[in-house]
Amino acid sequence: MSEGLLFAVETSLSRLSYSEQSSAQRVFTLLWELEAEVNNGGFWQYFYNLSGEHAPEAPDALRAIGANRCASLVDRALTAVAILPEDYAIEDRRREIVNGLTSEVRDSLNELDTEFYTYPDNLSALLTDFIQAHRYEFSI
Repeated sequence: MSEGLLFAVETSLSRLSYSEQSSAQRVFTLLWELEAEVNNGGFWQYFYNLSGEHAPEAPDALRAIGANRCASLVDRALTAVAILPEDYAIEDRRREIVNGLTSEVRDSLNELDTEFYTYPDNLSALLTDFIQAHRYEFSI
């Protein structure tokens, strides 16, 4: 049930721009992008790709669903890359910074990737519960 629900919500929200989404919908979008990007190519890819634009919002989104351990992990990744808040929205600048990360920072991100892959919080279950608690904001 939960996997089908998550895909249905993602399909529904893909029709809306981020700015058109409600706060609950943005929580979903932020976490969907985080999980997809980190699982596909790690935190480096997450920060590099378009999803990186909203990366500073991800820890609060994780806390909103009760994923506090994952929120702490993302906080550490944000600290490691040390991108200025105003640079996240400038795709070329963000990519330049991510491409220029030192090997030490990349190693730190790789360690955080490994920690993320252990799923310290059950993101699917927590996100499903969040959707059900805010069902009036999700048309599926």
